[in-house]
Amino acid sequence: MRNCRFSYVLIGVSIATLFFLIQRNSVSQSINFVGIPTPSSPLLPWTPELEHAVTCLRTAFQDGTSFRAAYHWFYLPETTDKCSSKIATILSMQEFVGEEPKFFIPTTSRNFTYKMLTLGVGHNLEAEEKIMKAHPGCTRYVGVDPDPKINQDLVEKLGGKFLKHVVAVDDNIGVASLLGQGQAYNTVQTKRTSLINVIKEAELTDVIDVLIMDIEGAEFSIFLDMIESPQKYPVICQLNIEFHDAFANGPEALDIIDSFDKMALQSRYLLLKVTQYPCSKPVFNRSFFINIKDEYCIKKYVSKLFTSA
Repeated sequence: MRNCRFSYVLIGVSIATLFFLIQRNSVSQSINFVGIPTPSSPLLPWTPELEHAVTCLRTAFQDGTSFRAAYHWFYLPETTDKCSSKIATILSMQEFVGEEPKFFIPTTSRNFTYKMLTLGVGHNLEAEEKIMKAHPGCTRYVGVDPDPKINQDLVEKLGGKFLKHVVAVDDNIGVASLLGQGQAYNTVQTKRTSLINVIKEAELTDVIDVLIMDIEGAEFSIFLDMIESPQKYPVICQLNIEFHDAFANGPEALDIIDSFDKMALQSRYLLLKVTQYPCSKPVFNRSFFINIKDEYCIKKYVSKLFTSA
């Protein structure tokens, strides 16, 4: 596998030299949410393990628009394990495998409650179902997908609310990849709904404990917006995001390592685990992040990473 992936690296870094040097900025209008927990916690002392993980990731992603960035994209699982594996152990990170693996950090309380949002049901909620069975305290679950066929029944069988939307960073008309018959995707021009408005309709404007995102390329611009404009969004504690082909999803995708660099410098989200498709397919990085900045998340999920939390 490593030989095959190395071939992709040689191709990828050649392409990356043409594109990764282009810097782009997104400009968004802020929306105030009501009832959000304290936006950010007081500065708490980090444990040595957290200090190591953050410093390691900052070092890895510091040349986010360089030739070197393509290497980190193709070898993101190895980079992440090198930096964050001790944190995953400390927090007792759990893996729930369905069609795709999802990760979850439990609390130290036996009867904790949480809220979960899936963007992109994609005919499969095996991992979400396993999370809910292992941790039955889910007080609100919402699943979002452009197609209600199959997906609405899957969401409602889990006791959740289904919303029909193509999710994007802004409300607009644009291109989207929609799952059709079987596992085939069709590219269409369609109405897209901003994540902000989806969150409002989902009635999750206070806090989202677990956000699962698989939205066929739109995740790149949403992730960048969450990093650059966190005040627009409710507190989000845990994120499972599938990043698709970085060379086929627009400028924000090409700048994904630069987005990771901004994330590491901001220190709101810590990249904890990455899994990857086999090298016979385009490189898709399924990435799991935890919130290490907002007080609600620190107290509930990651207090072990602070010496006086």
